[in-house]
Amino acid sequence: MIRRNNVIVCCIVFLSLILNCFGRLPSSITPCSRNTPNIESCIIAEANKLKPLLAIGDLGDGFHMPPMEPLALDRIIIRPSPEFNAVFTNLQVNGPTAFVVEKLKADVPNLTFDFSVFLPKLNFTGNYALKMRLLLFNIQGQGPITGTFYNSRGVVRLRGQRVNRNGGEYVSFNQLDVKMEVGKSKLKLDNLFNGDPVLSQVGNAFINENTDLFISELIPGLEKSLSKSFLEMVNVIMKDVTFDELFPDS
Repeated sequence: MIRRNNVIVCCIVFLSLILNCFGRLPSSITPCSRNTPNIESCIIAEANKLKPLLAIGDLGDGFHMPPMEPLALDRIIIRPSPEFNAVFTNLQVNGPTAFVVEKLKADVPNLTFDFSVFLPKLNFTGNYALKMRLLLFNIQGQGPITGTFYNSRGVVRLRGQRVNRNGGEYVSFNQLDVKMEVGKSKLKLDNLFNGDPVLSQVGNAFINENTDLFISELIPGLEKSLSKSFLEMVNVIMKDVTFDELFPDS
């Protein structure tokens, strides 16, 4: 579930910042000129304008993408240590397009971007398989999971370079680091301890009373996984995009 929250953060940050990444832009997107005095404001304004379209996954003019309401996440595996093994599947997350880009620092000529995103509330459902030791308590089970995250934040550091290829100057990113912070959360894991009603109730109560510890176990592996996945995704999307298409000189 944590992963959902942060995957969403990353997705939204990624889409918000790289929303000009289509070689031929749909009419719903106005490219931000690299000569704009405050290009950060331009990028944020475009991200806010696109929220309703991101929700349904249709940017117009034949440009389609997976809808973000709900955001579907197929599978995330987190194994930071022999005592912690978690797999989340078939996650459906509601609330990602309520994001707020809080800060953005853009150095367009050098393709360096630092930004943070705030997500007020994320509701999710899905399935889990978990085996972990939290303090002195061994927790295990598999089944449906539901939860809510409040006041979550994601901070992203994105670094790129211009690459000369086939007579054009293209864009390639070589670094994408994600840092995540989850506010208050509520979780419900069905079928803990093979459905034992007493142990399941105790396990859920223990997790919710120690959500900070539970999340702290998940975040490092999640951050690393997301950073790698989104860097690969960014470069696939940017493969045929020139610098002038991304940030025109006008």
